[in-house]
Amino acid sequence: MHRAHAIFMTGMWIERYPRVAAGLAADPLFEVADHSYDHEAFVTPCYGLGRTHDMRRSLRRTEALLDRLDPGHPRFFRFPGGCFDKAALKAVAAEGLTPVQWDVIGGDAFATSKDAIVKQTLDGVRGGSIVVLHLGGGKPSGLTDAALPAIVRGLRERGLRPVTLSTLLRHR
Repeated sequence: MHRAHAIFMTGMWIERYPRVAAGLAADPLFEVADHSYDHEAFVTPCYGLGRTHDMRRSLRRTEALLDRLDPGHPRFFRFPGGCFDKAALKAVAAEGLTPVQWDVIGGDAFATSKDAIVKQTLDGVRGGSIVVLHLGGGKPSGLTDAALPAIVRGLRERGLRPVTLSTLLRHR
């Protein structure tokens, strides 16, 4: 398998699943990065998410947890729900983080079949794409796990090679 994954973790997820988080951080196939402390939106409305009361505190709390897991981890941040405004961008920059968005939504957050995730991902992907998929509790995570081998196979059939986010962004 290629180094292909940036795992954007919330601080609460790290605290709830410390062994899994540590295992992912130690695995050379993965890069770990910040997805806020509690997955509260940085701007609303945002897909029904509640709004964080202190963006910078949310970032600092998660960065402290990530620093313990993986000192020197990439300083990337993904906004909950992908929602942001100028104030949110300013808060992220003030904490020394690089915000990362995606251009392909895998659709796994609300999918009811692995085939739908594979189709939606492969229909949108092109060289240089950043795909958003989810890991976490609930039904979709199992579907994501089931879809990944077919997604990687489909990428390879198109001559695309998964790389880490750090590698991708260095070449843009």
